[in-house]
Amino acid sequence: MEKLSDTQILCQNIKYLRQKHKLSKNKMSQILGIGTKTLTQIENGILPPRMSCEPLFRIQSHFGIRPQQLFSILS
Repeated sequence: MEKLSDTQILCQNIKYLRQKHKLSKNKMSQILGIGTKTLTQIENGILPPRMSCEPLFRIQSHFGIRPQQLFSILS
C-alpha cells in the first residue's frame, strides 16, 4: 500500500469535513475564504501553488480543528 503524502491527506480531510458537516462547495469555499473552483481543485488533490495558510486557520476557527491535525487522516 502506498503512503499518502501530506498534500493528499490535507486535501482528503478538507473534503471529508465538508461532507461530514453537509456543506455545499459554495458554503465551504466561503468558510475557507477561497473560490469554489479552488475548492474543487483541492478536493481533487491539487493545491494551488501559492495558497496561503489562511484557509487552515479558518478551518481551526470554524471546525475547532488545529491545522496540524489536518495532516493526519480524520476519517
